Amino acid sequence: MQISKNKTVLALLFLAVIVSGCTGGNQEEESTTTSVDVMEFSAFPNPTPAGQNTRFRMQLQNNGEADAQNAYARLYNPPFGTGSQTWSTTSGNEPSVADRTLEFGTLRAAGEQTPAVPKTDTVNLEAPDLEQGRDVDYTFKSYMMFNYSTTATAEIRIMGEDAYREAGSPSGTASLENSAGPVQMEIRTPTPITVYDTSSLPIEKQLCIIVRNQGSGTPFAPYNPSEDSVEGYNVSKVQERTDNLTIQIQDVGDVTFAPNDGSNKKQVQILGGKGVACYDMEIANAGGTLEQTVPIRIDAVYGYRKSSRANVMVEGQ
Repeated sequence: MQISKNKTVLALLFLAVIVSGCTGGNQEEESTTTSVDVMEFSAFPNPTPAGQNTRFRMQLQNNGEADAQNAYARLYNPPFGTGSQTWSTTSGNEPSVADRTLEFGTLRAAGEQTPAVPKTDTVNLEAPDLEQGRDVDYTFKSYMMFNYSTTATAEIRIMGEDAYREAGSPSGTASLENSAGPVQMEIRTPTPITVYDTSSLPIEKQLCIIVRNQGSGTPFAPYNPSEDSVEGYNVSKVQERTDNLTIQIQDVGDVTFAPNDGSNKKQVQILGGKGVACYDMEIANAGGTLEQTVPIRIDAVYGYRKSSRANVMVEGQ
């Protein structure tokens, strides 16, 4: 009985080693995908009497690690207009885009000594003038949009041939640590990078960055909504930019990343759940005994759109 039990334990340990061996050395540092969260989206009063003023209140909080810029939310879905069966402004007019837009500006991320501070905005609309005995449950949806960024860091060792042999020919895969944000990044490059031939400098290697949207919303190429005539984000323009973002990687000393135009930016499109941006990494100084650790920083810059909803019951009078 004891022998059988020992065999079971050994089998489980062996399986754990296999599973660990399949993923070890190739996992990224765990990070959270949170960013701006809707803490409250509500209507008051609820139920609301027909033909009466209703206040819609939304509270947002930045629970990520980067400041959220130009944060807006826009209400849509129920019928808007001037008739008795539609939602209107408190003066009886058809609500404009501005009448349905909540503005939050910049939402600061929490600091070491300061917590994230939520922001609140409200809009007021007049409920449909329903006849007595008719109650209707309306669903208000909102697009919440903001500009955001994710920063990822890694360390890559570069070794000349002699240094590599003296170190015992180490091998591994660089691990990328992401800041909190809905867009997360990975890299697939060995570390150390071994340089054998130094007869022609710079030495060129390739570094590829894999970008994934792991949040509950949709990224889009960022822009400044104040440049539009439409208050807040132009939804059509956001749609055109959906699943596009910008990747930027910084040069470090003698290690540069093409295109070396001072910005090192690449546009990335997420297709099938991921996008890929590859850089030519040029190493300008690499001798046989050289060994250096290069800190890599990659920034993903993007806009992000999330949705939320709130129900309000209108009671006919």
